[in-house]
This record gives sequence, C-alpha cells and structure tokens, in this order.
Amino acid sequence: MIQRALKLSLLLLAMTTTVVAQGEETKFNQRQAKALNAFAKKAFDKGFPRIAKVVWMQTIKLYDADNKDARHAPGTGRRAGRKTDRTALRQPTWSQRVVV
Repeated sequence: MIQRALKLSLLLLAMTTTVVAQGEETKFNQRQAKALNAFAKKAFDKGFPRIAKVVWMQTIKLYDADNKDARHAPGTGRRAGRKTDRTALRQPTWSQRVVV
C-alpha cells in the first residue's frame, strides 16, 4: 500500500514538473518570436526583404507556427487563402543601392 502511494506521488510530481516546463517553453518561444519579428521588420524596412523573409519563415517553423505577424508578412506564402503580392520582395537594383 505504501509503495503504491509512493509511486502515485512520484508520478504526480513528474507530471507537474512537465507542465511547468512546457509553460516556460511556451513563454520562451513567444519571446523569441517577438524578437525575431522585430528584427525582420527592421530588415525589411531597411531594404533587405530576403533576409526578412528568411527570419519570418524561421519564426514560423521554430518558435510559433500561428504567429500572425510572421504569417501575414510580405512574401511569406499565402495570406487568407490567396497568394501574396511578391513585388514587395524585389531586391533594389544597383542604381537604387548606390548613394552618392
């Protein structure tokens, strides 16, 4: 009887530890997704759309599959069931890059 109670208490302890760890992992993933979204937005605004797309895709794949900012970012695939406008992803030409 005592062994059964001991096994049950160890099982409950292991389960609660797993739940706490999962909660911490979720918070970590959301913090990382927020930081990566901010970086990707800056990269896109500064004229590096390909890098921004890669960062947004990593955010979706590694940290938060349902992240709205990354899902609705320019050039990341489909938005509301239709293809996105790929014109936002064009790299600047040489004449646009050169600052005199």
